[in-house]
Amino acid sequence: AEELIILLDGELAEISENGVRVINVSDGREIPKQRIKMVEIEKESEMGEYQSFLEKEINEQPQVLERIVQEDGVQIKKIITLAKKMDKVILVGCGTSYFAGLVATEKLIKKLGKWVITVLASEFDTYVNLLDEKTLIIVLTQSGETIDVLDAII
Repeated sequence: AEELIILLDGELAEISENGVRVINVSDGREIPKQRIKMVEIEKESEMGEYQSFLEKEINEQPQVLERIVQEDGVQIKKIITLAKKMDKVILVGCGTSYFAGLVATEKLIKKLGKWVITVLASEFDTYVNLLDEKTLIIVLTQSGETIDVLDAII
């Protein structure tokens, strides 16, 4: 893909044959968004006290899950409401976000009683032919800039 649309909290992208529309989850209003031409996306992350990014992500998992539950509770309720209207739910993530998705998958299956899976962003293209208008894709990312996640959704 050559362009990128950045979504903020509370925004949902609807992708169809007619293009991409960004919608406010709260009121269903369409939001005009600027398309960003992709050249190269790089982000320097600090490892802090950790020797590797893997070690850092493993150690951050409890804080990530806690933050999701505490800070994003309202958003989670909105996602649950939307997911109830869908036939399938796919969570897409990398690293810590992927593992958070695995935990969420079990909870969502119990809550929704429907097909929910978590896939690595790098493997998401395997599932593209199974997507339809009744599939909800939830992209999980800590930074919003993980290149595999961006590649998966564009």
